[in-house]
Amino acid sequence: MNHGLRPEEELDHERVFIEELCDRLSIPLKVALIPRGRILEEAGRDGGIEAAARRFRYAALEEARLATDSDLVLTAHTADDWLETMLMRFFSGSGTSGLRGIPRRLPTMARPFLDIYKDQILLYLKAKGQEYSVDSTNLGLDFMRNRIRQDLVPPVLEVFPSAVAALKTLATKVTLDDEALESWTESLFDGHRLPSVAFFAAPLAVRIRALYRLGLQALDAPANSMPGTVYGTVPGGDPGGVPPARRIPWAFMEKAASSNPASGILGQGAGLMIQDADGFICASRIQTAKSLPAGALSSGFSLEVQSPGRFRIGTGIECRIYCRQEPDGLRLDAFEWPVIFRSRRSGDVIQLGAGSRQLDRLLADLQIPASLRDTVPLVEDRAGIVAVLGSLAGSRDIYRRNDALAGHSSSGFLVLEMKGVVSDDAVQR
Repeated sequence: MNHGLRPEEELDHERVFIEELCDRLSIPLKVALIPRGRILEEAGRDGGIEAAARRFRYAALEEARLATDSDLVLTAHTADDWLETMLMRFFSGSGTSGLRGIPRRLPTMARPFLDIYKDQILLYLKAKGQEYSVDSTNLGLDFMRNRIRQDLVPPVLEVFPSAVAALKTLATKVTLDDEALESWTESLFDGHRLPSVAFFAAPLAVRIRALYRLGLQALDAPANSMPGTVYGTVPGGDPGGVPPARRIPWAFMEKAASSNPASGILGQGAGLMIQDADGFICASRIQTAKSLPAGALSSGFSLEVQSPGRFRIGTGIECRIYCRQEPDGLRLDAFEWPVIFRSRRSGDVIQLGAGSRQLDRLLADLQIPASLRDTVPLVEDRAGIVAVLGSLAGSRDIYRRNDALAGHSSSGFLVLEMKGVVSDDAVQR
């Protein structure tokens, strides 16, 4: 799988090595080539380079499976990969579905090495006198998984030597809970419809799951669909996860699921309207982006970021995110990773000194022209909107109130540079 990300010389050397190896072992070889720069172009829509590369990779694997009339794709994920994934999901706030870990078996995919460590594989190769190729991108700290592998895993294993075994026990317990909750959620639905009586009688955890089913399906429907339309479940098993454009903040769903039954509208935001209508819980997609200037995305933008780096949002926006010591930008202690940089959505609010403030009114008070309001980047973490970067539209930045930061200096500041939002010149905040 040539992702077009590494130096050409390294890729050429690796291809020759693999061709010679497969020829010696009489193994058929298929090389999937992604044009150089394509993954970087798709990174913004897919939530970063790693996510975009994964989407292309799994698509190529499935294409190869179908072309060879095979039943399964076998991947070489090891116990090390499993541990890294569990730590990544744990510190990203995953729920029970994510904490089940890397699935050992999917309908068309299996991972036979999940109980084997990379060191064991390398010892085996050494014993056989077999050389191997090393991906240079695994040695740096540009990607989240590399940082977890190099900076987080060693101290975790030093303090908890049996971390893998313990986390596998946790995953087993979580799997049992997840299956029970999923079965309960399934029982609420009448075909593809969600009766209000059954919904409000269920525990909060089950109601949240039910709303996610409706919400994710609604995001795949045409914009401004009839509010009374009810959507069913979303097919699972996608190895690449949910694209950023279809991710719904947990806090929004928790609030909607906790709404008073008599309120009618349970929640409006994140591109969705959820309401109780005619005895059924309904979800519909609402259009949030209106007229955008040249260079911006016509449907708004959304980028989930696990760490600083360079990104592309669609084909019109280039984004660079980095840290520095000078006191200019967003304080590093004012938010939690991961964060989402996105355009506004209907119902957005930010917590300020005088309480919560509707974002649409705030942008108007900042005297940002209506034609530019959909281009103003918002910074959002799991607790809500952290900052409104109005300076990119000629106004000023607004930050979420956080009394805990008063009187404390910050270890650094996060800086965002974007090109293609308002003009062809790079703008920084």
